[in-house]
Order: sequence, then structure tokens, then C-alpha cells
Amino acid sequence: MCSSDLAASLTAPQAAILSPGAAQLTLLAGQPHQAVRVLIGQRGGLPQGWLVALAPVAAMLPELARLSQSALTLVDAHGRPQATTLNTAPARLQPLAELKDDTGEALIDGTEWALRRLALPTPAGGSVRLVLARSVSEAIEPFKGLQVQLLGVSALAVVLFALGSLLMARRVTAPVQGLVEATRRLGRGDHDTPLPPPLRDDELGELALAFEGMRAQVAERTQHIQRLAFTDTLTGLPNRARFEDQLAQRLQAGAPLAVLMLNLDRMERINQALGRSAGDAVLRLAAQRLQAQLAARSEEHTSELQSRLHLV
Repeated sequence: MCSSDLAASLTAPQAAILSPGAAQLTLLAGQPHQAVRVLIGQRGGLPQGWLVALAPVAAMLPELARLSQSALTLVDAHGRPQATTLNTAPARLQPLAELKDDTGEALIDGTEWALRRLALPTPAGGSVRLVLARSVSEAIEPFKGLQVQLLGVSALAVVLFALGSLLMARRVTAPVQGLVEATRRLGRGDHDTPLPPPLRDDELGELALAFEGMRAQVAERTQHIQRLAFTDTLTGLPNRARFEDQLAQRLQAGAPLAVLMLNLDRMERINQALGRSAGDAVLRLAAQRLQAQLAARSEEHTSELQSRLHLV
């Protein structure tokens, strides 16, 4: 029910423009009120009048602030505060009057506030200005925990990514590094050191198998070339080139040595009488007998004597 002062301020035209049964805003004595007009009369008959209930908006601010979870301030047409739920002196609300746009930020009593200005229309064509304020620190407080969680998840992701990269690097670079070392050994002439068998069946494993096959072929061809270069193909004994190489090494080392020369007589007659195939057979037989004699010696002495054999 309205008081006598409000009843005097509420004119008949103001009451008439209020919609029946609807809550609306109106200005009485410069103060915003929520008004509800209810028609009075018998049911089914003509209305005999109306009943207007008024409630000052300033008294409703605490409840509205609780529902909106914001601090509310009523301001006049010039932006001056009329009522507020902010626990501060009216003189410190000057930033509200300086708000130029509908939204903005202001520093009040050392606290940063996010502001939003609303203009609520009245039936008479005016408006009630209301400023909503929300503490920026309180607004972002629920997200601080989420921020910490995101930082933790990001740090964990970085650690997992680093571990994954390290494992991947080891899985990829270790076989490649093994192939690089094997290539360097081949470049240095080491054809006998085999490549460890690959522990994987992917492209790198196939590459390692192909490289090992190439190394074995190179080693086999190298040994064959060395045999042709330093071994007599008929008898299997070291040839003149091997003899000269071993003799040069011994002379350079300055160690005492002796050279024993063997010769088979009448080889020319055998070749002329029986043919060169018979002469070759004699040479092979002589080489086999020499090797049989050397086999009874120690391995060290055998290798030493074999390096000195030379058949003309």
C-alpha cells in the first residue's frame, strides 16, 4: 500500500497508464518505485476503481544484488548515486558518474570493478538508471584454480612430449648412428666387423639388413681381390708380391731374418715331355707337401714360414 506522501505524488494519469496486474517502474518524487495496479470491482461487473501497490527500488537493491551477484547502484539522470549496495562512502562513487559508455571499468577504494549501466524504461517515457558492478578479482577467482590445472596439464604435456621426443629420437637416431659408424668403418677399410642384427622390422631395420648385405659382399670381394693379388692361383701359396711386401716390412723393422729359396729341377723337361698340365700338377703336389710339413709346426711359426715361401 502506498503512503500518504506517495499517494499525493501519484497522480491519476500516472496510475491510469499502469498496466493492470503487471509490475512496472515509475518515478514518484524523483525516486524510482515498482508499482502494481489492481482493478477493484465485483466479478463480472464494471471496475469501480484500482488499487496501486508501490515499493521503492532502493529498498529492493539488496535482494536484487543477491540475485544478480553484483553490486547495484541507482543513479539519477546526471549519474549521481541515489542508493547503492557498495560498502563505501557516496563521495567515492564518483567514477560511476564519469561512466561514458554502457560498459567500462573503474577503481573504487582500491578495488577494480567491471561496470554495466542499464536504463529501465517507465510507462511515462522516462527511465530508471541502474549500474551493475562486479569485482574483477572476484569474477576471475573461480578461474584461478582452472588456470593452475591448465598450467599443470600444460607442464605435464610438455614433459610427456619431451620424453616422447627423447624416446623417438633414440629409437630413430640410434639405428641411424649405428649405420653411420658402420659406414665410417667401411671407409677406413674395416670390412670384417658385422653390423649388429636390427631389433626392428620397419624401414630402418630393412635399411640395416641391406647395409649388412652390402658389407658382406664388399668384404667377400675384398678378400677375393686380396687372394688374387697376394696368392698364387695354381698352388695357393703366397706369390712374389706378398713375399716382397713381407720382406720389406721385416727389413724396415730391423729384425734378423733368413731367406730360404727352393727350386724344382727339370720342370722344363716335364712341361715339354708331358705337357704343361703335368707341370702344374707337379707344382701343386710340391705345394701340398710343403703345407703338410708346415702344418706340424706351431701356428706362429707356420705363418712366419708361409710368408717366406715363393715358388718360381
